[in-house]
Amino acid sequence: KEEKDVVDGKLARLLKSSKDLEDIIESQRPENVKEGVGYNAVPPPAADLY
Repeated sequence: KEEKDVVDGKLARLLKSSKDLEDIIESQRPENVKEGVGYNAVPPPAADLY
């Protein structure tokens, strides 16, 4: 039983650390980058303007 408590504690800390890390990464992502779409605010270069 004591071993299970140790494992549960480690798992809880791991999950909290993972969530904290995701929050840090999310806070550093620019607002203009759309989630999961591969789109950003920079338009493509204009073609055939010569």
